[in-house]
Amino acid sequence: MNKFPQILCLSAILGLGGVSPMPRTAQPVLAQGLVDISSTQAAEQVYQMLPYLPKDNTYVSRQTGQVDPNNTLISRLIRYHIAVKGRSPLSRFDWLLTLADYLGANEPFEIYQYPSGHALTQNPALADQAAIQKLDLAQRHALVRALLEVFERAARLGG
Repeated sequence: MNKFPQILCLSAILGLGGVSPMPRTAQPVLAQGLVDISSTQAAEQVYQMLPYLPKDNTYVSRQTGQVDPNNTLISRLIRYHIAVKGRSPLSRFDWLLTLADYLGANEPFEIYQYPSGHALTQNPALADQAAIQKLDLAQRHALVRALLEVFERAARLGG
């Protein structure tokens, strides 16, 4: 008997492998009901852990006409991961898939659905993709570890 369909069904029920029951537009990140942290808060914690990461937060809001300093590379990466791709912030594998998207090695990079792409005067998607591509392997692994640590801590405290 083939167990593969049962495994897929189980992973869908548990929200594994990028399947998320949350709508793609959730602003505070409420991943599978386990994590309650905004992408801005999570990004701030990642930047504290990895201060060498570029913030790339000089984009101008269409609504206010002002630079939004909280709209950072990492906050957009987090929103892309969860809201656009529907992946779990608690899965190392899912973060690796997202980075592979940015590197052009997995799924097509969703430029037209990119977080803040329509809210800013310039879509940061291609610049963000280039910034992630400039990170070396050790820096990308450190980024994944930091993201997991932030979301796992939030899950323990809020879940």
